[in-house]
Amino acid sequence: MYRQILVAPKYRTFQHIIWRESPHDKVQEFELNTVTYGVGTAPYLALRVLKKIAVVYGQQYPSVQAALMSQTYMDDICAGAGSIQEAQALKDDLISILGKFGLELKKWASNSAPLLENIPPEDRAAGSLPFNIDNLPQVQILGMKWNPNVDTFNYNLQCVWGSGVSWDERLPLDLEGSWLSFVDELHHLSLIQVPRFVGTSKGSQYELCGFADASIKGYAAVVYLRVSDRDNGVSMFLLGCKTKLAPTKTLSIPRLELCAAGLLARWLSRYQAADEKGTGNGGYVPAALRSPILVSFHNVRGHAEDGGSVSEGDA
Repeated sequence: MYRQILVAPKYRTFQHIIWRESPHDKVQEFELNTVTYGVGTAPYLALRVLKKIAVVYGQQYPSVQAALMSQTYMDDICAGAGSIQEAQALKDDLISILGKFGLELKKWASNSAPLLENIPPEDRAAGSLPFNIDNLPQVQILGMKWNPNVDTFNYNLQCVWGSGVSWDERLPLDLEGSWLSFVDELHHLSLIQVPRFVGTSKGSQYELCGFADASIKGYAAVVYLRVSDRDNGVSMFLLGCKTKLAPTKTLSIPRLELCAAGLLARWLSRYQAADEKGTGNGGYVPAALRSPILVSFHNVRGHAEDGGSVSEGDA
C-alpha cells in the first residue's frame, strides 16, 4: 500500500538511503519517491490518502466512503452489508475505485462463499495467511482472529510476566502457586468464540445495555446489544468490554466503581459515535442506554470531603 503513494517532491529529500550490493561496490545514494514503511509519518500519509479518496467519491458511493472512513484499520478494510447483493456491490465498488489509484486489494475473506467466487485463490486470505486452527482459515486483524467459516472471533493469548522480578529469578513462593494455576488455565481462553453477526436487520429495534463493576483488583465495563426483531423475538449479543487494573495507590471500592461507571460511559459513547457515522448496513441504533451499576455516591462524597478526588488519571 505504502509504495503506491507518491510523496510530494519537496519532501523526498528527507527520504535518502545509501546502498551497495557488496562491500566491494561503490556506495550509491537513492531518493525514495513513495511513502516508506518504518517512517513515522507513513501511517498518517497512507490513511490520509484513503480519506481523500473517500471524500472525493463519497457522494456517488456512500457505502465506499463509510468503509474507508469508519471501517478501515491501517491497511485492513473490515466492512459488511445487510445482504449478499449489497456486499457484492460494495466489494465491486471498492475494487473499482481503489484500483484507479493503483491500490489492489488482497487477502479477501468472507463468511459468504459466493462473494469470493471471482476472487483468485492467491488473493484470498485463507490461502495465504498461516493462521490455522483445526485446519480452518483464520484472519487476524489487530491481534484478533476471525474464522469466516463459522463467523466467530477469538484470540490467541500469550503469557506476560508482571510479577516485578527479573526474567531469570524465581517467583516468590506465595505467588508461584497462583501463577502456575493461571498459566495452566490460560489456554482455555483461546477456546472462547464470539459471534461476529449481532442480529441487525431491517425492521428490528435495538438497545445498548451497559454493565460495570469494580473490585480491589480492577474494574470493567461490558456492552451488549438487545435486538427485538419484527416477530417480537429478543436476542442479546456481546459487543465489547473494557478492563483496567486498579492503580497501585489504594482506592476505596466506591471510587473504583465510579471509575468503572466512567469507563462504561466512554465505552457506550464509542458505539453511539459509530452509529452516528452512518455505516449504512443497519448499524447499532441505541434506543436506550442502561447501566445497572450501583455506585455508593455518599461514600465517594464522604471521601471527597476529606480532600480526595477521583479521575481517570487515578486509574
